[in-house]
Amino acid sequence: MKTIKLPGFGSLGAQAIDIDLNTASDLDLMDLGALVFNELVVYVDAKGASISPQRYHYIQSLWGNPVVSNARPKLEELIKQEGMTKLIAETLSDIKKMRGGLEDLRGMIRVTGIKDEKGRRTGMFADGELEWHSNQQSDNSGYAPLIGLQGVEGTEGSSTEFLQTVDAFNDLSQELQSEVRELIAIHSFDKDKICKGTSDSQALITQMHLVPNDGAEMPVIATAPNSMTGMHFPWTSIVGFKGYSQKEFESLYTTLVNHLWQDKYVYKHMWKDGEIVWMDQIVTLHRRPGTDTGKRLLHRMCSDWSNILNDSLHY
Repeated sequence: MKTIKLPGFGSLGAQAIDIDLNTASDLDLMDLGALVFNELVVYVDAKGASISPQRYHYIQSLWGNPVVSNARPKLEELIKQEGMTKLIAETLSDIKKMRGGLEDLRGMIRVTGIKDEKGRRTGMFADGELEWHSNQQSDNSGYAPLIGLQGVEGTEGSSTEFLQTVDAFNDLSQELQSEVRELIAIHSFDKDKICKGTSDSQALITQMHLVPNDGAEMPVIATAPNSMTGMHFPWTSIVGFKGYSQKEFESLYTTLVNHLWQDKYVYKHMWKDGEIVWMDQIVTLHRRPGTDTGKRLLHRMCSDWSNILNDSLHY
């Protein structure tokens, strides 16, 4: 398979340039999966990736088990604690709508700001900003280390940015690397830091996906399924480091954020309809610059790496 490196993503990231996902054999598709596994972020352009949602689901399912969002079960826990509220009812409606047309495709949802004829949202991350994050950034109860995004319609002119922390960690001084290896981050959901401007129901969905429990603790050092060491540092929800004073936390936090958010670690993908981008969720971050999602539709699928990990040819 021919590939080219992604600009601004350090030593990682690739575009597969000579594969047609409509006609590729399962063996070729497993080779593509191994490429994603090793490079962390990979995309196939519209020429090779203009496929049906069913074919897209089949391909990613070859690599591992689809993973269903655990947002609804967490909302049901809230209902037991607080009873049904207007906000939870609206949120459950949003969750149902974002599965519209994809009900038989396990692990796949709509990401869009498009509304139906009654003015109801039809997808996740429907409006507002969407700052640096990773799926389940403070919670591994619904572990899904791989997410794919398929551009369906209205994506032209929009973008997604990806930041990888493997090179960033390796570029730290030995002293800082040693400190980071021992860091435990404390997470809390702050709508204005993660998804400013979104509706309350969409914010609750985002919270259930990213930071369902305030005060959750996660190690900062992380190992991707391909054994690469980097940092699990979705800083939009990090409010402290365990054992650090507020002053100590703020100093180190600022140092790490400024180090990570450099152009040499960030790839900006400009979307075209038909493209598919796959991304790691352990040692990479991503964000959506801008807030105009009213015409843009993507299909998002979560899965694990079980079949790639079990295939000795691609481990």
